Amino acid sequence: MKILRVNMGRLTAEYEDLPGDWMLVGGRGLIAKIMNKEVPPSSDPLGPENKLIFACGPLAGTMAPHLGRLSVGGKSPLTLGIKEANAGGPAAQKLDRLGIRAIVVEGMPEDKKLYCLEINEEGAALVPADGYSERKMFGFVDELYEKYGIRQDGKHNPAIISIGPAGERMYKGASIALTDLYGDPSRSAGRGGLGAVMGSRGLKAVIIDDTGTAAVQIENRDMFRKSVRTWVNEIKKDVVCGLFSWAGTPFTISSNSYQGTMPGDNYTTGRPQGFKEVDGEVTRRRVWERHGKMHACMPGCVVQCSIIYYDEDGVKTSAYEYEAVSMIGTNLGISDTDAIAKFKYICDDLGVDFIEIGSAMGVSSNAGKMKIGDAESVIKLLGEVERGTDLGHTIGDGVVSTAKAFGIERVPAFKGQALPAHDPRAVKAMGVTYASSPMGADHTAGLT
Repeated sequence: MKILRVNMGRLTAEYEDLPGDWMLVGGRGLIAKIMNKEVPPSSDPLGPENKLIFACGPLAGTMAPHLGRLSVGGKSPLTLGIKEANAGGPAAQKLDRLGIRAIVVEGMPEDKKLYCLEINEEGAALVPADGYSERKMFGFVDELYEKYGIRQDGKHNPAIISIGPAGERMYKGASIALTDLYGDPSRSAGRGGLGAVMGSRGLKAVIIDDTGTAAVQIENRDMFRKSVRTWVNEIKKDVVCGLFSWAGTPFTISSNSYQGTMPGDNYTTGRPQGFKEVDGEVTRRRVWERHGKMHACMPGCVVQCSIIYYDEDGVKTSAYEYEAVSMIGTNLGISDTDAIAKFKYICDDLGVDFIEIGSAMGVSSNAGKMKIGDAESVIKLLGEVERGTDLGHTIGDGVVSTAKAFGIERVPAFKGQALPAHDPRAVKAMGVTYASSPMGADHTAGLT
């Protein structure tokens, strides 16, 4: 296995061997090892000493379920500590098939220009991308597919990792998008502002083409298949996994609301008034009535809890999920699934973390910048973010930035990062995680 080291200052892409004692390390663990070894703790997150790391797991390219997510890491401009965010899509699987465990992006281009990183079986190279400056995600990815691959009936190659205008402008709430199995840039490594780190490197996109690669080599394929089959059968028998397959993550909306942990009205309640209008049953009914579908967020996932949602006008939103329904929905007093889907699409297109931006917009309501429960005022604020106005930049920099700008003392954040859609006042163990994790308010850090 290899590490692909990309130097944006010299505009080089070179391979090196993965250290032998790191062979079974991947994802978040590998990011931590590289960061602790190579990045000074005092470094500026948006300066030349920080590094952006993409890392997959040891089994990402195999048929084993749920092991194909891609981790993205670096020093966060929000928490000022090590941050890992992860997302689905086929990128990790393709990297593993190319023999790449991690991509380490270091340095900054002296010419301040944008570049795309092309990776295929023949090698890797940086190519100029200034022509794509300020391009929003969906149009940008469409152009890349026209240039590099096929996008028709769910069949496409390559996988694309990219940033939108928010990342280029280095908004601290910027996300990194990965294309899903249908080619939409809707799988977001959103937390921690890592899109800003990617933007500071001058890297607009990574294009990963595994055409011509062989299947990942497995020493005892029969034994591996047997283990995978056993694992898959256990997952399929699990009741909770079945509920996720039935209605996606929104199936948890009712239970979370009754427990008091679903944010509403700028985190003033854990039981939003309109939660039944956006719960799992409503979501499932609308998905099927409008010919949406449940699908896997990454190759090999047997739960298939990711939702493709169509609004009443037929506009498609991919990866419609609980966190979005909460943070850009009920947290803003909105209980209209079509409105929430529209907000989610706009956030994906701009390349912002809807958790961070949803929290920032909620806090801005205390300063009269939006009205809780008013969808039009949400659209107006997102327009400010898109245009890059002073207000838009403040919101784009996240909830702490917004609170400081307007002198608001009640801030739903830990260590500089917005709370996700799990209120720690109701789930005490989650609160301990937020307070003790080096990544701050992050629901993927586990329960303490």
